Amino acid sequence: MRKTELHSTEKIKETAVLVGVDLYQSHYDFESTMNELNALAFTCDLDVQGQWTQQKNQVDHKYYVGRGKLTEIQDFIEF
Repeated sequence: MRKTELHSTEKIKETAVLVGVDLYQSHYDFESTMNELNALAFTCDLDVQGQWTQQKNQVDHKYYVGRGKLTEIQDFIEF
């Protein structure tokens, strides 16, 4: 006798937060880049819960953003 299993077909939307670092010495349009990131998230059908940006001379090689900004993002996600 075969066992019948029910599977949900409900699509669960994945959530995301967007993070960008605006480098002072950079020659690209940061606002345009963040808009593109938003568009990519929309295309991937992600539920964007927040967006953080930070201006720095260079990205932090360990955390990408500064430690204070990282703590701010972590606090938001854990809430």
